[in-house]
Amino acid sequence: MSEITDDLLKFLVKINGRIAFPIDDLRQIVAPNPKAKKQLQAYNLCDGNKRISDIAASCGIDRGNFSRTIARWQELGICSRVGPDENPLHIYPLAE
Repeated sequence: MSEITDDLLKFLVKINGRIAFPIDDLRQIVAPNPKAKKQLQAYNLCDGNKRISDIAASCGIDRGNFSRTIARWQELGICSRVGPDENPLHIYPLAE
């Protein structure tokens, strides 16, 4: 796939994600309370280029708990696993 096609597909995912999950709704899922700052930071790092273990380590989150969080986010449709390493990819990032 060409780089342009890849960029266009990512753009379409983000546009559709904003339609399906408005910012306030998505924020309520990812970080339901003000103490969930690490969750929000971890969600924003789910850009499809980083492994779950790397994201968890950089945010100071237990890897096992974060794996379960990723599974829950997948069930809710706000995150997917992409590429040969199945790295997590969010539908769009949230401002902190």
